[in-house]
Amino acid sequence: MPKFVEAGDRKRDIIEAAMVVLAEHGFEGLTLRKVGKALGGSTSLVTHYYSTKDELLDDLPGILAVRWQSEIDELLSAADDPADALRRLLLWLIPNTDEKVRAERGRIQFSAVSHRIPSAARVLDRFDHYVRGCFRGLLSDEVPADDMENVIDMLRAVATGIELETVEHKWSSERQEATLKRLVGLLLISV
Repeated sequence: MPKFVEAGDRKRDIIEAAMVVLAEHGFEGLTLRKVGKALGGSTSLVTHYYSTKDELLDDLPGILAVRWQSEIDELLSAADDPADALRRLLLWLIPNTDEKVRAERGRIQFSAVSHRIPSAARVLDRFDHYVRGCFRGLLSDEVPADDMENVIDMLRAVATGIELETVEHKWSSERQEATLKRLVGLLLISV
């Protein structure tokens, strides 16, 4: 008897598999067949939920953003204090495991073509706004209000730079974390 899987769970699985395919084959190499294979089955595992690649790509950013926001909410709620929460958020933003490097490759591929997908840029912008709001809340006692956006820009720019360096040049997790720690020290934020 086939195993029952909730539609939401299956869609998340399909999105995860699509990100793996994007990471390995790029946008042009993303096919429903490859996504089905990445799921360990056939195309019908995907076409039951998404009849075309475009439908899948329309759904992808929203599902990813919900997952990412949930992960961040969970790690922030587990923090001991704002400094610990800031450290956790910064570490979440960098690809310091093999799985996160693979996911980052897929995100970069997706970002590169997001102009072709109407909902993608909006969702990615909303997620960036959410992350910036997290930073504002965590830094409110440490950073003067008139300098807040500059500090957040620097944190985002360095995290993004670390992501790219890691994907392109295989930075170790130790190097990533040391770079973040140094930046935070330069900004005189106590973490």
